[in-house]
Amino acid sequence: MEAGLARERTDARGSVGGVGAGKDGRHGDKYRIPGMYAPLDLYDTAAARRLDTQATTLLGGDGYILMQRAGQAAWQHLLERWPRARRIVVVCGTGNNGGDGYVLARLAQRAGRQVQVVHLPEHGPASPLAQRACTDYLGVGGAIELFPSPLARADVIVDALFGIGLNRAPDAETTALIDAINAAGVPVLALDVPSGIDADHGVAFGAAVRAQATLQFIVPHLGLYTGDALEHAGTRATASLDVPDAAFDGLAPAAHSWDIDALAAQLRPRRRNTHKGESGRVLCVGGNLGSGGAIMLTAEAALRSGAGLVQVATRAEHVAPLLARCPEAMVRSVQSDEDIAALADAANVVALGPGLGQDPGRSSCGAQCWPRTAPWSSMQMA
Repeated sequence: MEAGLARERTDARGSVGGVGAGKDGRHGDKYRIPGMYAPLDLYDTAAARRLDTQATTLLGGDGYILMQRAGQAAWQHLLERWPRARRIVVVCGTGNNGGDGYVLARLAQRAGRQVQVVHLPEHGPASPLAQRACTDYLGVGGAIELFPSPLARADVIVDALFGIGLNRAPDAETTALIDAINAAGVPVLALDVPSGIDADHGVAFGAAVRAQATLQFIVPHLGLYTGDALEHAGTRATASLDVPDAAFDGLAPAAHSWDIDALAAQLRPRRRNTHKGESGRVLCVGGNLGSGGAIMLTAEAALRSGAGLVQVATRAEHVAPLLARCPEAMVRSVQSDEDIAALADAANVVALGPGLGQDPGRSSCGAQCWPRTAPWSSMQMA
C-alpha cells in the first residue's frame, strides 16, 4: 500500500469507530489498521501546519514530495473504495489542497480514466506547488474546465477545494460549486477536510461538501470528529505519507478519541467473586431542585461503566425516585458540606456538578470534594 494509509471503522454517521495505530496513531506498518489499545490522536490546524513544515524540511525541503505522496494516497484510496470507477471529476482549489487534486487527476489520467478537472474562474492554482502539480497534469494530456460549466457525469467526485485553512463561509461562487457537487448524486471523496468544514471545530460556516469518504493527510484533524463534520466527512481514513517520526518533535495532539474496544482494553479482568468495593467507588454530587434527572443519569452512567459502588449525594426530594429507577446506587440526602465531605473521603472518583444549579453554596461542594479524593483519581467538573 502506498503512502502509509490508515483506516478507521466508522458508522453511517461518520463517527469514529477505530483508534490510532501504535501509541500515538502514527507508528506501525506502512499500511496499518488502527489498533484497539490506544486512543486516536487528533491534531489542530496549527500543529498540522507545523508538522507539514517539519516533514518537508526533513525530506530535503521539497514540498512537492509530500504533495505527490498525498495525491498517490488519495488515488489509491479511491481505487480501493470505488474499484469500478471510470469517470472521475476532480474539483480543485487554488492552494495545496487543489495541488493534491491535480496529482490525483494526473494519476487517474495516466491510468486511462475519463477525468474532468474543474475550478472556478480566476481561481486557478496559486501556490507554487499547486502550479507545478497542475503543469504535470496538463503534461499527460489533461484538460481543465471552468465552473459553471456542468460537472461531467461521474462515478466519483474528488473534493480538493479547501484544505485545513478555511475559517469563513465560502463566497457565492464557491457555494454554487459546492451545491453542484452535493447535487450530483454520486459518491464524493474529500481530500483532508470536506470543503466548507472548519478543521478545528467541525463547524460548517455555510455550504459544505457532503462526502462519503474523507482521506486525511499525515494526522487526523480535530474538527472532523465533532460538530457538523460528523454529517459531512463520511468514512474517515488517514494517510501517514510516511513522514519521519522526527517531524512530530515538539508537537502534541489537541485531543484523543477512544472507541469502546480501546477503553475496554484498559480495564483489568475481574475475578468471578470480586467484591464491589474492589471495582472503584464513585460519588455523584448534584441534582438541585428541579434538576434531579441530571444526577440520576450520572449515577446510571457510572454503574454502566463498571463502577463497583456508586453513591449519590443529592436533595432529599430526589432520593425516592432515584432509588426507584436505580436501586443499585446508594443514595444519600445531604444537608451540609460536612455530609458531602464524609462521602468524598471514601470515594476514588467524584462526578461533581450535574444539575447542581447556581446556588451560592454550590462552589463549597467542590471545596469539600477536591482535596479528599485519592491522588490517582480523576474528577469531572460538569
